[in-house]
Amino acid sequence: MISICSASASNLSLSSLAPFKVIIGEEILTPHGEVIGLFIKEKIPVALPIEEAISRIKAQGGLVLLPHPFDTIRGLRLDSA
Repeated sequence: MISICSASASNLSLSSLAPFKVIIGEEILTPHGEVIGLFIKEKIPVALPIEEAISRIKAQGGLVLLPHPFDTIRGLRLDSA
C-alpha cells in the first residue's frame, strides 16, 4: 500500500496503473495547522478554515487524519488563527 500525497489528475491516473493498492492522500495546510485527507479524488485548496477542509475531505468519502499531534509548529492549533 502506498499513499501519494497529492490528488492531482496525474497521480489519480498513475494509481490505476499500479499492480498494488494506492491510497491518494493530501496534507492540507490550514490556518489552524495541517490536516490529511486519505482516499480523496479531488485536490483540497490550502488556507481553508480547518472545518471547511474537513468537510471537503468527508464530502469525497475521505478519511480525515490530524498529523503531528505533539508538534507545536505544524500541529493542530484550534485556539489561534
